[in-house]
Amino acid sequence: MNRTRVVPLLRGVLLCLAGAMGGYVTAIGQVAAPRDARVDSVFWWRILRNTYVGPDSEPPNNDHGGFAWYIAHRLEATARYLALLPGDSAAWRLLRRDVAAALSARDSRLGLRDYAGRSRPVWSTIDPYAVPQETRSALLCDNAQVAASLARASIVLRRGDPDDRVLADSALAAALAALAAFEADEHEDPRTKGVYYRFPPDFPIRTSEQGQIVPMNYLSAAGRAYLWLAQATGNEAFRERAEALGRFVLSRTKLVDAALFWKYQEGSAIEDIAHGGIAASFLFMFSPEPRVDGMGVREALSGTLRKLFVLRGDSLVINDHVDGSKDGNPRYLGAFGQWAEVVTAACDMYEDLTRALWSYSGRLQGGGIVGATALLEAEAVCPGAAAILRLVEGNAG
Repeated sequence: MNRTRVVPLLRGVLLCLAGAMGGYVTAIGQVAAPRDARVDSVFWWRILRNTYVGPDSEPPNNDHGGFAWYIAHRLEATARYLALLPGDSAAWRLLRRDVAAALSARDSRLGLRDYAGRSRPVWSTIDPYAVPQETRSALLCDNAQVAASLARASIVLRRGDPDDRVLADSALAAALAALAAFEADEHEDPRTKGVYYRFPPDFPIRTSEQGQIVPMNYLSAAGRAYLWLAQATGNEAFRERAEALGRFVLSRTKLVDAALFWKYQEGSAIEDIAHGGIAASFLFMFSPEPRVDGMGVREALSGTLRKLFVLRGDSLVINDHVDGSKDGNPRYLGAFGQWAEVVTAACDMYEDLTRALWSYSGRLQGGGIVGATALLEAEAVCPGAAAILRLVEGNAG
């Protein structure tokens, strides 16, 4: 991807322009330019249209992970986008449609039964990695992804009309019921004063995985869901559970050269960019910021970000794994988007990530639209961000 570096050259100019144009001082003392709703809207809708799911499709169920890996991302991103641009009526329609669709796609609504014969208020899938293959089961990660998006959606729906508030209540109830289905798999870790989940002993997965601790992205997705539930309800018990998950997740990370690394699962390979974005987002959401080996986790994740996105000449190389390695597996193509949630700890990379999303030539995975929303949110923190968005869109041709 050929591109022009504008951040180092324009930063001083943009700071002056922000003040002259009536910019405001952010919580960390930086100056941000006023938001341009038209520019933000063009950017967000373009990225959404370039994801695999787009703004129009709606899977009938979660058989192939459609709700967990696409609709959940679209739903959460739409809710966060509406918090920034509440006047976008098309986004409101999309939000309401996605919430209603998610509620209708639960096993208990569709009459679907899992490997144990249960029909629960969860989103099960026909897992291609199951043993036996394509056995129906409900995965913690899938359900936490959808639960997180419903919890976030409920926050913005409560600001709508009476029907929206009813929908918000339904969304919260569904999120809580789905997470409750996995409480039997939760365990305490006395060493970290944390919690984690294990696969049930009878879970349809290879024998070596049965009863084992679930992967990091499962734990992180659950943590994100509980953090959004805490915001949606004001219930500190949800935040405490998220923090307990966070303590366990952090105990499985390692700080190397001021960057945070971790494995996909205990005894497994280094985490990939797609699943890693979920963990990075989870750990980045905490306030106050946790620390690992004496370093703030946000600073450590900014180090990871710089391993993943590396400038070589005028090209941006996007690596596959959180240690900066690259094996070229096509499953990671377009999977980088959610890492934009880390950009407020590395504002000098704002342009790189914005251009990477805007000019990506293939289809982005679901996290792309979450990343696009995070970049719009970062306008309140990163100096010159609004001008970069205008410049990127202006160079679209």
